[in-house]
Amino acid sequence: MESKETLYKQEIIELTELLKSAWHDLRNALIGAKVEIEGSYLAGFMEDEEGGAYGVILTAEKKIIRFVYKDHAINITPVDSPEEILGEFPQIHVALTM
Repeated sequence: MESKETLYKQEIIELTELLKSAWHDLRNALIGAKVEIEGSYLAGFMEDEEGGAYGVILTAEKKIIRFVYKDHAINITPVDSPEEILGEFPQIHVALTM
């Protein structure tokens, strides 16, 4: 059985690849909000029942950014400490080691 860390790493890699290759609307919204995508990891992503999405990006500079994306609009919030989002996005600690 694979460890949680291994599964989290696989998830982060898959989500990041989707952001770069398939999720054009989300990627463009993040770029429009001045989030540097190159070298960043999509460390967590969830969709809600109303068609919105939210998640967390770890930039190449190791800045953590939480986002909410709905109706082609994005709201970004810097996260000061990984512990702030650990309950919702436990993958963040793995992303910080990648």
